[in-house]
Amino acid sequence: MLRRVPTGKSASGDPSLTQSQISLRSLAGYAIFIRSVLGFLVRVRIFLAAPLKPQQPLLWLSVGLLEGLAVSSIISILCIVIGRPRWTNAARGVMVAAFLINAALYLVFAEVITYLGQGLHLQVLQLGLHPRFFAGSVEGGSGIRIAVLMTLMMGALVWANGRARRAQSTRVTLPRLCVLVVLGGLAFLAAPHIHLSETTGGPVAQLLNLLDERRRNQQLHRLIDVPRSSLPLTSIRALMPPLHRHFIDDRYPLAYLPPPRSGAATRLPPRVAPNIVIVLLESMRSAEVGAYGGNVSGLTPNFDLLARNGILIDDAYSVGGYTPEGELGMWYGLLASPYEIVVRNRPSAVLSGLPEFLRERGYQLLWAHPGDQTLYLSSRFYLQRGFHVSDGTSFSVTEPRTNWGYSDKALARHTIAMLDGVREPFAAMELTISNHHPFELPSDASPFRLRLPLSESEHERLRHDRLIGQRTIPMLRTIHYSDEALGYFLQMARAKPWFRRTIFVIVGDHGTPTRPLDHPIRSIHELMMLRHHVAMLFYSPLLPKGIRIAGPASHADVLPTLEGLLGSTAPRAGVGVDLLDPVDRGQDRPVISWNPEARTVTVTTAAFSYHAAVANLGTTPIEFSSETLIDDRNDPLGMSNLAYIREAQTKRLRDIARSYVEIYPSLIASGESGLPLKKP
Repeated sequence: MLRRVPTGKSASGDPSLTQSQISLRSLAGYAIFIRSVLGFLVRVRIFLAAPLKPQQPLLWLSVGLLEGLAVSSIISILCIVIGRPRWTNAARGVMVAAFLINAALYLVFAEVITYLGQGLHLQVLQLGLHPRFFAGSVEGGSGIRIAVLMTLMMGALVWANGRARRAQSTRVTLPRLCVLVVLGGLAFLAAPHIHLSETTGGPVAQLLNLLDERRRNQQLHRLIDVPRSSLPLTSIRALMPPLHRHFIDDRYPLAYLPPPRSGAATRLPPRVAPNIVIVLLESMRSAEVGAYGGNVSGLTPNFDLLARNGILIDDAYSVGGYTPEGELGMWYGLLASPYEIVVRNRPSAVLSGLPEFLRERGYQLLWAHPGDQTLYLSSRFYLQRGFHVSDGTSFSVTEPRTNWGYSDKALARHTIAMLDGVREPFAAMELTISNHHPFELPSDASPFRLRLPLSESEHERLRHDRLIGQRTIPMLRTIHYSDEALGYFLQMARAKPWFRRTIFVIVGDHGTPTRPLDHPIRSIHELMMLRHHVAMLFYSPLLPKGIRIAGPASHADVLPTLEGLLGSTAPRAGVGVDLLDPVDRGQDRPVISWNPEARTVTVTTAAFSYHAAVANLGTTPIEFSSETLIDDRNDPLGMSNLAYIREAQTKRLRDIARSYVEIYPSLIASGESGLPLKKP
């Protein structure tokens, strides 16, 4: 970009440039070079650290660098234009500031992309800008990295400005900058056709994508434009189990009369109205849990003990990627909406589920969270449904806490006190939070040394590995702490008179894209399993012990399972099954998960997993940009895509995925996802 030419004459052959204009153009050349080096280094880090790798790394890198060159060239062109003839010094200051802002935005976006493995979308941005999320990430080390790189960037620009002021010639010309803009524009147009290109785009590319999303659904203003489906509403019934065919009303296509429970179904003792306590474990994916074959010895001893003395669900999936989607799944048997976080965006949505069912039967309803509920504005949703709501504002300030909220043990003490203060029967949910990125261990954690299946030298090497040492090992420690807090909670509960009349549902809210200890993430299938495959069990003195139930299952199954145990034959709505009735669950029915970062729907059956990325969310009919079909039994790592080999199976699951993405969000938005409204 820079080369010295004879004094007094620009490389373009234009001798009319003043010394100030030559120095401004020279500064532009240096700034473009410095920003490109920063972009290269950060993109290399994204490639090394992100959980999913681009299939064409050189093309992926080239597109990102060309997009960055185009943006840098546009900044330079604008500053050169406004910098003549008399505003050169002002233009120099504007140029330096613009490059610094551009670099800062890119570094922030890169931290998010590195963690998620996907580009930015509006839901991610909404949560990422929340003060609690932002503070937690900064305290987790992201802020230090950004501060160090920004200091280096600023120092490099100061050095470049001094060099540019002494320059006698420059090869930076407007035509050459325009060529870089054109090349970057071509790269931007080609980006949608390159695998994971959104993870290499700079801040301008990311912001353009966000603005396009805002144009389509106005998400930032919470005015969600959910399009009506081009398919018949009753097509959604393809998601429902074969036995659930006694439908009530085609305007409410998911409403049905439940089939009679079989003689083999698990039952409660007669005339028992059990308490219900749902423990929603933050980011408790099944991969590390001992009961599911986790390879870190002693990591989850309390969950493993409960699994041996309760009912473990072998193959359970989260309905979505955010905590409130799991909450909605368990309380209302609902799947995640691809367009919105319903708890946050539609707190007054017309729904039919466990809260209404239990409240009519005299249950007290409680919801406890140890952090700042304004992240999802959850109180707006729960208060109007009859819940007593408690969040971090009601905890004692002397309790231990992390950057996300009060510790899981503090939550356990708080929840037990709440349950002691209400009459039976009650139904409660507590949400742990300590096992959350950036995986900060609370001060009330007991000493624990990870017993890894490795030699001491390998253990030491991994501890200092930039990815495993900074993420995976801290995650393992907070998983152990959350399990420790779970045992602490049950220990206190066993001393209470209400314990023997209580059913505990213990389940992970979703997984994380953090790479496992023993290998990198090798496929989109493995990434989706880490994101959605969660721990789930039912535990109670009222239930049999030592039972293991095959899946697939999901959060949406909790509602019909609990209503089945309570003996309800009333109409209900949803796509779940009674997990404790082998006749109801023993069917080849689909289980649906939605990944908001990747805009990918996963359909899991007993034998296959199907993943489809949505290309045109916001319009109908839905189109998929990629499809993957995996034979789970013979290819658990998902290395062989059978989508174009097993065409009949692919078509069946594609139709289910399309019905879900097109119809389901509009049912929730219109209040037609539940039971028909009762006539006054």
